[in-house]
Amino acid sequence: MVPSILSLLIICHIVVGAIYESFDELPTKHFHYIIIGGNVLANRLTEEPHISVLVLEAGESTADVLLSQVPFFSSGLRGSPLDWNFTTTEQLGLNGRAIHFSRGFGLGGSSAINGMSYMRGSSQDYDRYARISGDPIWGWDALQPYMRKNERFVAPADHHNITDQFNPAVHGFNGVTYVSRPGYPRATDKRVLQTTAEFPTTFPFNLDYNSGYQLGVGWAPLTVGNGTRSRSQTSYLGPEYIDRPNLYVLVRAHVTRILDTKNISKLPTFNAVESTQDSGATKHVLAPKSLKEIILSAGSIGTPHILLHSGIGNSNELAALGIVSTHHLPDVGKNLSDQVLWNIPFTVNDTNTIENIYYRNITFQETLAEWKSNRTGFLTVGIANQRGFLRIPEYAGILDEEPCAGNETAHYELSVLPFVPAAHIHAAVYIFAERAADLIKASAGM
Repeated sequence: MVPSILSLLIICHIVVGAIYESFDELPTKHFHYIIIGGNVLANRLTEEPHISVLVLEAGESTADVLLSQVPFFSSGLRGSPLDWNFTTTEQLGLNGRAIHFSRGFGLGGSSAINGMSYMRGSSQDYDRYARISGDPIWGWDALQPYMRKNERFVAPADHHNITDQFNPAVHGFNGVTYVSRPGYPRATDKRVLQTTAEFPTTFPFNLDYNSGYQLGVGWAPLTVGNGTRSRSQTSYLGPEYIDRPNLYVLVRAHVTRILDTKNISKLPTFNAVESTQDSGATKHVLAPKSLKEIILSAGSIGTPHILLHSGIGNSNELAALGIVSTHHLPDVGKNLSDQVLWNIPFTVNDTNTIENIYYRNITFQETLAEWKSNRTGFLTVGIANQRGFLRIPEYAGILDEEPCAGNETAHYELSVLPFVPAAHIHAAVYIFAERAADLIKASAGM
């Protein structure tokens, strides 16, 4: 019963603010920046009132989609109409299996369908970015202002005392993305914390692993505010931003290629965007004379897809597909990596389980009514109330060399989950986008 109910919660859509559904509805075709995806960049660039920005989004607005609003429903978004429903090629290391690869299809991208985990990661990871790039601005300390610029840490949905669940010194309280601790207790909470007390060497308690020191078990931070998922459409394109007169958002706009319509040099200068709203029957080309940059922020699959169709990639591989090469760049569409996730299910001798919500329709209707009424209750929680970031001990003899950024970076993550989560590089994506916006502004003299 519940899955069929969830499928009904995703249907309805409305147009809000400066969001347009048709190319012909756009009041102007003159823009300084055209962004494919990228709500963070759209927000920060339009802080400059003389700069006009167009965002092209392949999906719909997700602002009013209940399935995306309710935190607990995140497990029902995989394979839904808000998911691009990508599938990997057959993987040699997985016995030839092809794996579902979720990506958000709608305004807000994957922030509208992920598991809402807000984890910055280890400071050593960021410092490794700085070393590899040769630029200290990507290090942990240098990115602190952007972490706080993104985050708005708020009280949990049930407003319980969280003094012993987080460290206020490492959080931002005036940003745009709502972040909170879990707002509804679970039967496993006391057991997890008791384990950290009984086995502090194996499972040390970590008050706040968003401090940069990642190792240990602690309370899970979620992109939830007032019991509702916080995603980039409701944060970076929220009511206080979407009505900016210099910000335009076009949904249902599938970008097919970026183009060099001038052809004035051997090195292409891409100055136009080709898109369609009817599966390719009609193609629109935007090439504003005022255009400063085209910014591709279409995700780990969408961005290389557009680049390859634009002739940017391995020229030999493109020729085999009948695509004219515009710039030989062999690494495009290569080197994607992701974390491995597996479940270890077990049975319990207890009636206080998630099945009470999933399989009893009366209970489900009661919890949904509570959430709709005051944004509290069981449906305000995410995939786990606690998470652990741990390392394989040296004496195990499994690792020939250190695979991570350093000795304070986790080898694996441990969660007590009621269902399978999506990936969660959420916080890092926001942080890097905030920094990128400043770099773009600086390059344009803003």
